[in-house]
Amino acid sequence: AERAQLTTWYAMVLQAEGRSRAAIEWADRAIGQAEAIGDRKALGLAYSVLDWAKSTLGESTGGLYWRRALEIAEETGDLERQAHVLNSLGYSAFYEGRWDEAMDFYERARSLFETIGDPVTSQAVAGNVAEILAERGRFDEAEALLRDSLRVWRASEYRYFLAGCLSDLGRIAARTHRFDEALAMLDEALTLFNDVGAEEEVVDVVARVAECRALMGEGSEALAAVEEIAA
Repeated sequence: AERAQLTTWYAMVLQAEGRSRAAIEWADRAIGQAEAIGDRKALGLAYSVLDWAKSTLGESTGGLYWRRALEIAEETGDLERQAHVLNSLGYSAFYEGRWDEAMDFYERARSLFETIGDPVTSQAVAGNVAEILAERGRFDEAEALLRDSLRVWRASEYRYFLAGCLSDLGRIAARTHRFDEALAMLDEALTLFNDVGAEEEVVDVVARVAECRALMGEGSEALAAVEEIAA
């Protein structure tokens, strides 16, 4: 049981670091170990990592493994795991263009996190809601949500989510033509993501820097950022 859980967590760290192919290999290994001993908790978490890694690589399963993970969490009455998986299903729906469905998953996840007394993780879901609002051009609403989250991440010193929040705020600032503010936030996000070793997230932030530079009319700087992303 300990080996199955450790293998699952190792896969999760690999994925958070951006090493998706290795994460899939270790998640598959964890699934085999968990199934062999009937460890449903480890199995559900391994399913979640597998879908996360596949989505990152553009090999979406339509949330197949996340849905299996949700079934296990519901069977075992694990409200915390249900909330995490619902958030992941929202992520999947968002990137497949099913934004209304994504919002429904996110709201269900936020409600569960509040129910179990975890307002901090609820703020991570709020950031995902803000992403949809921003993509729909509802910048004021999105920024208000993210500003609330920012206070939580700074107080909790949760650097990974602090960086993500700053990245989202930086993108909104860029799209509303507050360029100096945008670049300062994106630069802080880059520093934080580099500090924690989240290489996949670094690529995303550099893409937002490129977008900001393009909106500023700085074509050469934008192209340099794009070349960095490609590399």
